[in-house]
Amino acid sequence: LTGASPPPRLNMSHNRLCGTLDPQLSCLTNLTEMDVSHNRLVEIHPKLVHLTRLTAHYIETEGYFAERGGLRWHGNNWRSPPQTVRMQGTRCIFGYLAAFVSAYHSRELSLQGTDLRHVPLDVLKLTHLTTLDISRGNQLLVLPPTLTVLQVLETLLTDDNRLFYIHPELGKMVSLKQFSMKNNVLETLPHELSAISTLRNLRYSGNPLTGPPEGAPVSIRSLEKIQADTPHSFEPWMDQVLADAAEDVPPEATLVYLRNWIRARGSEPMKMKGT
Repeated sequence: LTGASPPPRLNMSHNRLCGTLDPQLSCLTNLTEMDVSHNRLVEIHPKLVHLTRLTAHYIETEGYFAERGGLRWHGNNWRSPPQTVRMQGTRCIFGYLAAFVSAYHSRELSLQGTDLRHVPLDVLKLTHLTTLDISRGNQLLVLPPTLTVLQVLETLLTDDNRLFYIHPELGKMVSLKQFSMKNNVLETLPHELSAISTLRNLRYSGNPLTGPPEGAPVSIRSLEKIQADTPHSFEPWMDQVLADAAEDVPPEATLVYLRNWIRARGSEPMKMKGT
């Protein structure tokens, strides 16, 4: 197979291939079509992203498994990539794999536009991640407690999904600094998030919130005006908001959430960036 003129087509369908698709196939850079359908494969080795001609070729097939690109994969026991990624064809499959290869070194993973319905197991294996972007072009419903394995994660971006639930266990993500969940269908946010002492930037606009954060959004200027008009009516936590937050209180923050935030943080200064 690796001779002077490697074949452009490789058919390994209806065999007993199992486990990971062999990374040594990556040397067949001339391949435009590869059929591994109807085997017992569970994942594709990241080295196969070097088979770039597979993504440039187009196979016109009939039926449910018509797909762009030269990789035929159906009829296996795939764990990775997720089915929603596979159904978008070879280019999306290889793009998914390439994102993980890059993230292994950069510690930043972006899975925008992959039509995810759940957080893939592959993500949880990258425990050294500092940035995870699963916003836009996905359809996540829940942020699960398993995300807490990412103990050094600093930025979590989940905008423009279909999130309706954030598990309270995410309050144990001790390194999180920025958490954005804008434009979802969240009605409540867990108060446990206020226990993350490192969290500086919380973005949640565009959600039909009925629970915490509660009440009308406030600005630092409006709080200063209230304090000026009624200097003796402020509770200590509101004085601390004014003293510590200055102009960094996000415009979408609410009094109830700020109060719980202050109580959770104790005497530590609060610094929150605007959105």
